[in-house]
Amino acid sequence: MRSDIQALRGLAVLLVLATHAKLGLPAGYLGVDVFFVISGYLITGMVNRSIEKGAFSFPGFYFRRAKRLLPAAYATFLATALVAPFMLTSAERSDFADQMVGAVTFTANIVLFRQTNYFAGSADFKPLLHIWSLSIEEQYYLFLPALLFFTPRRFRVPGAAAILAISLALCLITVQSAPAEAFFLVQYRVWELAIGSIGALAFDNPQEDPRSRSAVMVRLLFWPSVLALLVVPAFPIDPLRHPGIDALVVCLATLVVILRRHAGFSASVPVRAVARVGDFSYSLYLVHWPIFAFANNAFLTGNIPMPVRIAGALLAIAAGVALYRFVEHPIRIADFRPTRRLISATLATSVFVAALPTVLFALQGNEPDYAYLRRINYGLSKACETSGSFTVRSECRTSDRPTLLVWGDSFAEHLIEGIKASTKAGLEQATSSGCGPFLGVAPASLGPSCLAFNESVIAHIAATPSIEVVVLASPFGSYVTGAPVIESDGQDHDLKTLAATPQVGFDALKQTVDRLHALHKRVVLVKPPPSANSFSIGGCQERRATGKITFDAPERCEVDHSQSETVHAAVFELLRKVSAATGAPVFSFDSFLCADDRCATERDGVLLYRDEAHLSVAGSRWLGQQLHLGDRLMEMAR
Repeated sequence: MRSDIQALRGLAVLLVLATHAKLGLPAGYLGVDVFFVISGYLITGMVNRSIEKGAFSFPGFYFRRAKRLLPAAYATFLATALVAPFMLTSAERSDFADQMVGAVTFTANIVLFRQTNYFAGSADFKPLLHIWSLSIEEQYYLFLPALLFFTPRRFRVPGAAAILAISLALCLITVQSAPAEAFFLVQYRVWELAIGSIGALAFDNPQEDPRSRSAVMVRLLFWPSVLALLVVPAFPIDPLRHPGIDALVVCLATLVVILRRHAGFSASVPVRAVARVGDFSYSLYLVHWPIFAFANNAFLTGNIPMPVRIAGALLAIAAGVALYRFVEHPIRIADFRPTRRLISATLATSVFVAALPTVLFALQGNEPDYAYLRRINYGLSKACETSGSFTVRSECRTSDRPTLLVWGDSFAEHLIEGIKASTKAGLEQATSSGCGPFLGVAPASLGPSCLAFNESVIAHIAATPSIEVVVLASPFGSYVTGAPVIESDGQDHDLKTLAATPQVGFDALKQTVDRLHALHKRVVLVKPPPSANSFSIGGCQERRATGKITFDAPERCEVDHSQSETVHAAVFELLRKVSAATGAPVFSFDSFLCADDRCATERDGVLLYRDEAHLSVAGSRWLGQQLHLGDRLMEMAR
């Protein structure tokens, strides 16, 4: 194996390790993009040479892939599954069971993409998150051999170039509007592997005339490419969009280094040292992330001390060396052939590994059932979680002639149970996660669908005379600080993107209240309940109650009221100003939940929160009954 390619592998895995250990490298995740190019180059070259020699076999190819990947992967999956019951809460356990099935079937990228919705747990808590990249590779290799085998030689390079161009264009477009989709799904990442494939098919020729144009270009770009591989992960060009320009630069730089075959570079001491890491890079990549994911679960606030992070990195290297020495390498060099017994044993092992988390979690039990206690609080029904224009649904109202309408995002949804439990008035729910009740402005990540939702809600209110009171609820934060927003004058073709500022948020929320007042509706604004900014309150309660390994958990999982007020000061100032300008009052939970600068998160044995900020179903109901929430909001509204 070429030492320069092994050094690239070593560099790639060290970049990823440094980023996941939070050692100050902001874009070390680009190491995965380096792996993609190397993989595309090596596998494409191997398959193409076998086809040219008339020696290619589909069963032989997939057997070699399984022999190369599965033993070390399954050993890692098994160890991770055995540790998981002691580290993961109910929500993470449910996700982990699905991740294991995805890992074994190499569909982990699809599973993880489906777990990236608004209510999903943090990616940092998922022990098999990193397997998405292996799934991308194997999905590529499902169709690559067939394409090469059945495509005439003269069409292989143009075909690979077409795949690269289409995938790259789709990626650059999609990463703007749907970054999770662009990150996880194979059609948006194929271009990275295709860069390596084109290198193997079109440019990799050791006998090439060194005076040729391509050879001269590669020589000229070699040292700038080496520099790019070292600099871009530390100083990314566009860290907010990945894959994007940074990934493209790193992928092209990787290909140049591979094609150069620089003998002096490969023989240098630093390159040989990094190449040694490259020898066990696959095993190190497999084992490193579960270690940090479990640490992220245990350190509740996410503040993992530097000594622990360094220890985690060293443990990952030691475990990677052990996995390589005792599992990956011996099996890779072993001389055995695919037999019916071996194939049957592999399938049985796959089923066993895939089912293991579910079995272990069932044996462990869970009393009380925190998965149920911390279930997503959709309000009246999951069907009320709207995307796009609002439509009347019978399951989203308690009366054919509702008197009170709750409008907003998930922070409106979590009020519904409490309101329903504390008023006889007819109730209707108009909610869309992430989409606050701001007319004419929406988070750029949601785009026109959020604008359309809010316009359709105000139209529905105007057409429904029975509605007397409108409750507006949201965390409000994304409209005053943070991500970009889009603004509309009411026509979809006239949208502009701008930064969220207090003035933008004020103008849009005031417009909502003014429109409602013009329709002769009374309005009340609901201040978000006190929230933890660095940890999941529901997760804290569950970890303490079930004896999970936990560090730095606040006493009784309470919220620091001063800290919450400071972090959300811009939001509370927005509510104060809108209230002063429109006369609409603001309801707050603070006086009931908070005393001596601490805010309770559990009362009378009831878990009040499901995560860091949203009320649980039972918590909403309990607060509603204690505060007579529904009737109080009706009385307050102006």
